[in-house]
Amino acid sequence: EWQRGLDRVAAAQAFGKSLPDARLDAHLALLRGIALRGLQRPAQSLESLNRALEVFSRAEAAADVAATHRALAATY
Repeated sequence: EWQRGLDRVAAAQAFGKSLPDARLDAHLALLRGIALRGLQRPAQSLESLNRALEVFSRAEAAADVAATHRALAATY
């Protein structure tokens, strides 16, 4: 299941390359981080989650920041 989710996120990221949308990229990074955590790859998960957090923080997207903090806490 986790691998299939990670594959779908990768496909969405490839499709999203044509769309310059930082928040979309951040949402995909959040999902990628969650999937990587599920695959027992915490270092890669943290990298992706921190990238998402940076974008959400700059955008002042409080709900997305909170969701990313929850994912980070579950990864640690």
